[in-house]
Amino acid sequence: MIHAKTTKASDTKNWKKFCDAKYKNSGQPKDKCTVGFPYPHSDMGIGLNPKKPPVGETENGMNLNCYSSDRVTNIWIPRVKKGLDILSRNNRITVEDFSMIMSKSL
Repeated sequence: MIHAKTTKASDTKNWKKFCDAKYKNSGQPKDKCTVGFPYPHSDMGIGLNPKKPPVGETENGMNLNCYSSDRVTNIWIPRVKKGLDILSRNNRITVEDFSMIMSKSL
């Protein structure tokens, strides 16, 4: 999952109240939850309408409100981990290391 904006600490005040599914279903404004709770991967799919997302909640009763990305999970996270592993061992990355990290086959 990639978050492309910064959330200030003051914006997360009362997050437990605003992100609780009971709060969302109480008729209160729905856009006050600024903390992300991703839909389980099995609920993801092409053709989901972001204006009418599926309804759901976490085991702790928090409203589900964001989506993960298969490309990030399956491609970019392994590449970043590999690069960090090389850096931790060598304290540098060579051109060959970089080419290997960016190749489709890790």
